[in-house]
Amino acid sequence: MLYEVMQNDGCYFPLPVITREKASIILDELYSWEASRQSDCEVVQQQQLSGDDRFDIHLLFPWAAALVRHPTLVNAVRDALGTNNILVWSSDINSKPPHSQKYVSPHQDSTYANLTPATGAVTAWVALTDAPVEAGCMTFAIGSHLLGQLPHKREDEDDTIVGENSINDNNMLTFNQTIDGYDNEYKGRVEVGTLKAGEASLHYFHTVHWSTPNTTDYPRVGLAIRYICADIRRCCEEEQNDKHHLTRESATLVSGIYDPSIGEFDLEPEPKISAGVNELRVHSDSLARQRMNYFASGGNNNNTVNTQGGYK
Repeated sequence: MLYEVMQNDGCYFPLPVITREKASIILDELYSWEASRQSDCEVVQQQQLSGDDRFDIHLLFPWAAALVRHPTLVNAVRDALGTNNILVWSSDINSKPPHSQKYVSPHQDSTYANLTPATGAVTAWVALTDAPVEAGCMTFAIGSHLLGQLPHKREDEDDTIVGENSINDNNMLTFNQTIDGYDNEYKGRVEVGTLKAGEASLHYFHTVHWSTPNTTDYPRVGLAIRYICADIRRCCEEEQNDKHHLTRESATLVSGIYDPSIGEFDLEPEPKISAGVNELRVHSDSLARQRMNYFASGGNNNNTVNTQGGYK
């Protein structure tokens, strides 16, 4: 059933994964970790994780490593991708504080991923808090994955500064990217992906999705996990002139077999303790490799988002 729904709709939800109590414990651990990393508690008081601390946490914490390997998630991803050989490419915490103006514009995860085929990649979003409509849950454009890669541009066409220096800081996407002409050309049937804490949604990298601001009194927090087929390949906008991807990235094997001597990724070790010396080293190395491939080229002078400019 899951395979058929994913093939037709491009998304699947809700998928029960962990208990509400377990989700609450995880959230408390995340806030404690953030507090230990900050010189003050401002970020924690705002209930928002920030910076490198929210990326690739499955390399830092045994509980996160266990969550990305959770049998319910892995079995669902196997069904969605049609293979037993699965890697975790990355993970990131998505957080919207209470009464936040933060939102996500309509986009496809495939746009900056530079993975081929994009059909070999799925995002699982595990809710650590309730994610109703009022909290700014994700909305999916049903069947949009069948359209393939759509053109994206910056939300503010006059803005040539990206990331934290962008004019529109409320858009949670790194480059304020949005689908060019989406409202007029592509919009069809949509479904709101409401989740309870401990539930997950799945969507293909080509599935168009977005989210609205959190108007509730509590944060909306989830862990996004990017799963890929073990035989997926790296690519760029023009494969015949692929000079940008000079850095080999790393990934985590969670199912089946994978030979890094013929694959595109080095294998990452499983964390043994929470944020230990070796765990921090592995985490730092993973993020450094990603920066080389996704943030090295910065902005450009036209309205089209640079596909080499950044994924997260």
